[in-house]
Parts: sequence; C-alpha cells; structure tokens
Amino acid sequence: MRRFLWAVVAALATFGSMRRVLAEGENSRDALEHQASSSDDDEAARALYALGEMDEEAMRFGEAVAHYDASLARLPSSRYAQSAAARSSTLKAHSEGDYGPLTRVEAVRRDPQLASSPEVVLALVEAASTFPPGRVRTEARLFAAEAYRGRLHRPREQVALLWQVVQDPYAGIGETREAATGIVVAELAQGDLDAAERARIDLGSKVDETSSSTVARLLKRRTAITLAKREIQGLLLLFALAVARRGPRPAVRAALRVLPVSATFALFVGAGGGLLANGYEAGTAAPFVVLASSILVVVSIARAWGAVGSRRAPIRVLRAVLCASSLCSLTLLLLDRLTPEVLEGLGL
Repeated sequence: MRRFLWAVVAALATFGSMRRVLAEGENSRDALEHQASSSDDDEAARALYALGEMDEEAMRFGEAVAHYDASLARLPSSRYAQSAAARSSTLKAHSEGDYGPLTRVEAVRRDPQLASSPEVVLALVEAASTFPPGRVRTEARLFAAEAYRGRLHRPREQVALLWQVVQDPYAGIGETREAATGIVVAELAQGDLDAAERARIDLGSKVDETSSSTVARLLKRRTAITLAKREIQGLLLLFALAVARRGPRPAVRAALRVLPVSATFALFVGAGGGLLANGYEAGTAAPFVVLASSILVVVSIARAWGAVGSRRAPIRVLRAVLCASSLCSLTLLLLDRLTPEVLEGLGL
C-alpha cells in the first residue's frame, strides 16, 4: 500500500512539473509575440526571429518562414537579419508540397529510433517516390541511403537509391556528386571492382577524384596480381618438367647446398631492412620480412632448377631472368595477401 501511495505522489509531481513546463513554454511564446509588436525595432526583430526558431523546431515551417521574413523586414540591419534570411531561403527551397514532404522527412531524421527502423526507412523511401520534384525528394533518398549503408547494413538498397538520386533531373549538383561518389565507394566496399569501374565510367566527372583514383589504382593492382600469378604458375610448371626429366634428387641436393647461404642472405634482408624501417615513425618491417621469405623460396627453386635444367647459355639466361622476375611476382602476391596497405605506397 505504501508503495502504491508513493507511486501516486510521484505521478502527481511529474504531472505538475509537466504542466509548469508547458505553461512556461506558452508564456514564453506569448511574451515573444507581445515583444514582436514592440515599437523597438531591435526587440521586435529579435522576438520575430525567436518565434521563427520555435516554429521551425515544432516543424511549422510555413509559419517559421513568415516569422523569419518579418524579422528581416522589421530591421534589415539587426544581428539576426543574416541568419533569418538564410533560414528563410533554406526552408523556401524545401517548400514543395506545402512542406508536407519536409515534415515527414524531418520527423524521421530527428528521431534516432525511427531513423534506425528498417520499416520506417522503407516507408520513407516509398513515400519519396510520391513527393513532388525538388530537394526534399533528393534529401529523403540520400538520408535513406545513408541509413542503409550504416545503421541497417543493406548496401544493395543503398546503391539503388543513390542511382535514383543521380538520375533525378531535379537533384542539385552537390547531391548528384555525393550520390555518384557514394555509388563507387559502396561497390568498392562490397568488393565488386568491376561494378565500381562501370559506375566510374558512366558517371564520369560526377565522381570525386579520390574515388576515381582509388578505382584506377585497384584495377592496376588486379592486373599486376593476375600477371604475377601467371608468371609463378609458368615458373612452377617449367621447374616441374625439368624435375620430371632429370629426377628430384639432384634438385633437392642443390637446394640444400645453397640453403645456408640463401637463408643467411634472406635473414640479412629481413632483419636489416626491418630495423631500418622501424627507425622511422611510419615505417614497417613487413615488406622486408615478405621480401626475405620470397628470396629464400625463389633462390632455392632457382638453384634446384639449375641442377636439373638445360646447360645451354641462352636457356640459363632465360631461366635467371624468369627467376628474378618471379621474385618480384611472389613478393607482390605475399604483400597483397598479408599487408595490402603497403601496395598503396607503390601505386597499386
């Protein structure tokens, strides 16, 4: 019983507090409306501007515009004039449908719970297709696309909405470029480099330079990796044929004989280069460790192949060139697998 009485008392106190807050809000608005008719231009302009802010916060956008314009007209030189003009202009630019679409978008945008609801975002997307042409329709789609990218994790829906923005003739230049860049970034995030390249070609200069450069760089990396794989495969095939013709024993003995020297040299490259790189703030030893591993593998294969391969001078030269080139290819493949960020510094 005591708990029930305390609950009733708390509820009554809360209700009384809410009534006081509401009364203070009404009194504040009443006071501002009274000040708006003051003979003091500065006081009236300030009050009209404050009323506009209150209306905008309450999503009464038409009334907000009227108050902002009235504030500007009452005293064009007031300290509120520039802000009143900017807010009025912004709201007028979003006035399609008598502010109905803007009210719907703002209701979702201002409520984090609604903005994180898949059903609400989907309903907003469907509603946007019925909005009159204008900035609100574009911004509604951009807002929904951002929700799909971040909070809702639906990249396919995000890309579809961004394409609608790009293809909307009423979208502004800024919104179009934002959407175009977002398409390329989204395709890259999904690992679809071909789709990103197609979008980059179709959208042209609408995509920002950074994203275009990223796509071009990743295309070069993919080409380099493909060639590196083909070269390694060719090396292993030729080496296997030589071993099959002469037998594995000579190849194994030759590789073991050179192993101490190749291991020492690889250790020198990995440790020495790693220590040198770590001496710099942004340096990393990873590329030298990868290079050392590649040296050990390729030198062993080269020596073993030399023991079972042809002795003719032209063949030996070609074999040496292929092994040297394969060292670079193997290093590239290992870097791509282990530390791909290093390849960015190489333009790949």
